[in-house]
Amino acid sequence: MRYLAVLALAALAVLTVAGTAGATTTVSYTVGGWVTQLPGPLTPPPDAPWGPNGYPGDTVAFQTYTGSLNLTPGTSDHKISTLLWNVDYTYGGTPEPWPDMNLSFTATPNMFFVGGSSGNLNQTGLDRVNYYHDYLSLSQGSTTSFFIDNTYRIDVTPIGLASQCDNNNLGTQPSREVDATFVVTAIPEPLTMAGLFLGLAGVGGYIRKRRRA
Repeated sequence: MRYLAVLALAALAVLTVAGTAGATTTVSYTVGGWVTQLPGPLTPPPDAPWGPNGYPGDTVAFQTYTGSLNLTPGTSDHKISTLLWNVDYTYGGTPEPWPDMNLSFTATPNMFFVGGSSGNLNQTGLDRVNYYHDYLSLSQGSTTSFFIDNTYRIDVTPIGLASQCDNNNLGTQPSREVDATFVVTAIPEPLTMAGLFLGLAGVGGYIRKRRRA
């Protein structure tokens, strides 16, 4: 048991060196803008109340955002964008009132870390439109991984937003903050890992010698 304790302490010492090899720092990130317009599935006829061009549908946009992240390994939530929503007429056919129109979309804004990699985030949303109100929601997005100088991996997962009602008001709606969960993982340096294996091998050799004595 004494030899196993020596082995465990040696492994812990080398891993401690590995943990301090990547000094805690911060990194800047930027999430680009993204926008889509959501007309209804039906084409307004010439005699529609607002005319054939009077039903452009709602507009959904993600605002460009720049933030910073502490690279201490762990999990934390941070802002990635501001959700903008403009409500406009959407044609739903006749007779009125018409049933709900579920207009789905997938937001794919680009994200990049200074000194690191870039990629697209992926988050679906739903603009539910009926005769009286419009409702906008975001689902939880999928996870996208980024790397900083082969030293850190950052997994980013956009967080969903509950349904928001337009309260029967056309035009610009209250904006909402869009956040994401960031998981920071330190990547062990190759030389540190080599030191770990050499250290364990040395302790193993010591144990074998002690057993032969």
